[in-house]
Amino acid sequence: MTKLLTAAWNSGDPKQVACFFAPGKGIINRGEEQFGEKAMVAIEAGFMASFPDLNLTRDFFRLASDHGVFDWAIEGHQAETGNPVDSTRRLQATRRSLQ
Repeated sequence: MTKLLTAAWNSGDPKQVACFFAPGKGIINRGEEQFGEKAMVAIEAGFMASFPDLNLTRDFFRLASDHGVFDWAIEGHQAETGNPVDSTRRLQATRRSLQ
């Protein structure tokens, strides 16, 4: 699953990323929680426009009971400034939110 999510991010197609969000689940991105596929596509499209050469690398994924941890890193450049982005993140989620 995390390999597919990584490939979706690297595709540059926000619809491919949005399909990984469970129906009825939301996301918070600097504001109020957003719900639904249309909102997810808009959030991902904005992020991809801000970082057009984004490359996500899957570091590892661990699953224990009903929880998973997905460690990833992103590289790329901010569209307006050209400044490089180098970030490592850890996403912790329940198995239900990854289905």
